[in-house]
Amino acid sequence: VHIMVDELHFMDAVMRLQDQNGTRLLSDIDSIANFTHIFPYAQMWTVRLFGPDLYGLRVVSAVLGALTVPALYLLARALFDHRTALIAALLLAVLPPHLHFSRLALNNIADPLFGTLALAFLARGLRHNRPADYALAGAALGLAQYFYEGGRLVFSGVLLIWLALALIAWRPRAHLGGLLRLALVAGLVAAPLYVALLSTDRSLSARFDDKGAHWHTLKTLLAEEPLPQALHTFA
Repeated sequence: VHIMVDELHFMDAVMRLQDQNGTRLLSDIDSIANFTHIFPYAQMWTVRLFGPDLYGLRVVSAVLGALTVPALYLLARALFDHRTALIAALLLAVLPPHLHFSRLALNNIADPLFGTLALAFLARGLRHNRPADYALAGAALGLAQYFYEGGRLVFSGVLLIWLALALIAWRPRAHLGGLLRLALVAGLVAAPLYVALLSTDRSLSARFDDKGAHWHTLKTLLAEEPLPQALHTFA
């Protein structure tokens, strides 16, 4: 698509930060979703550094996308071996969807970086039982809450499910202190965002509430259409 669509919201947020004193970093950039001004704040500085053009606006995404490659290596290295980790990192480096979101001025690219780091440090913590790894996992998980709400919904859920399966399979009682440290750090890092959302009566998942496919939608379709047609429409 050779026109600006969603990037316009972030361009408006950058101009708002430049022109209006007192813009709150945890306020919504617009009414469409509860995306904070943190990502546009980073874009504001790169625009000042590289110029008010698409390069200056998009370079933050390029940096975050590039950092996700070694983050994936770290995760795969903690789970498998050096060769597997290197292959995984190389595949991500040339993966078209990853390259695409690494060149757009959207905050989606921040989610996989911090989500991958959270899983990587958690895997290292479970393997080596180092307190620092659990703390870093918690910090990364907390930071994943601040950008596109996929970081909130997907990576938090994936980490909890993955952790539950790991605990069932390994039963590492010695890691309970580390897991409590992870939860505490994640809560402390993410707390400002959730306090800001709840104190202003904003939804924790506004974008999903507005555009997501819910169970009641499928039930409505089932009442009106045959099952195969309803599932096709739902998909």
